[in-house]
Amino acid sequence: MRNEFGVRTFGYTSFIVEPADGRMPGLTPLGLARRKAQAGVGTFGSRPFNGFDDFSLYDRCITRGVGGVFPVLYGNGLLIAQTPNEVVISYEMVHDTRVIPLDGRARLGRDIKHYMGDSRGRFEGDTLIVETHNFNDKPGFAGVPYSDGLKLTE
Repeated sequence: MRNEFGVRTFGYTSFIVEPADGRMPGLTPLGLARRKAQAGVGTFGSRPFNGFDDFSLYDRCITRGVGGVFPVLYGNGLLIAQTPNEVVISYEMVHDTRVIPLDGRARLGRDIKHYMGDSRGRFEGDTLIVETHNFNDKPGFAGVPYSDGLKLTE
């Protein structure tokens, strides 16, 4: 499943399609504060390891979150399966798996939050569009914990 041969470049110009320049937008003041609060957590942080909260979810092999699809040093493999009613994406790293219903079912209630959110998919022609809501505020992108109001469109 892995295809690494000593090369650490990924050859992608961008995973970000909005904004059109392919660059991750700057953080809001709240995002900057959330990043600062997380600084020092985990294996590569500077905090002492006195309890579970001193380790990241990734350190504890719980999840990398939906952002786990972005390339990292190793473990970039994906397994994608499709049934008539869902698409399943299983990430090699931490073995996170998302089951994305395609059958138009209702979303979970707003009070039910998940590490990977609540995804619903649909096809527009040959393109799979996935919209995810109901994230908890634990994992994150680029060192910034999710907001529980995050809505992600892929």
